Amino acid sequence: MSTLTKEEVISALQAKLEQQQQATVTIEQKGSWYKINGGKSIRFSEIEQMLMSCNDGEPAPAQKKPQLVTDNTPVSQSHGLTPKALWRQHLANQGHKNKRPRGC
Repeated sequence: MSTLTKEEVISALQAKLEQQQQATVTIEQKGSWYKINGGKSIRFSEIEQMLMSCNDGEPAPAQKKPQLVTDNTPVSQSHGLTPKALWRQHLANQGHKNKRPRGC
């Protein structure tokens, strides 16, 4: 997920589109749907994807990628390991009899 607020993502995308199209771009919100220049209604996740593609796959400047633990589990911002990563470590230290549940 991005660390930008919805307003920051929308304004960043609007600025990028205006720069690309050399024209004014309007992004309207109606409920949880958004319209760019009165076009097709799209969700916010699609707006985030559009912003990522405008940045050539790079996150927006204010967006930071989460730090990863050795088993590719994101680190909690305030207390070290996430509960999922802590549980994985606990099971690994128990021995070979214990396994993680499916999907973990």
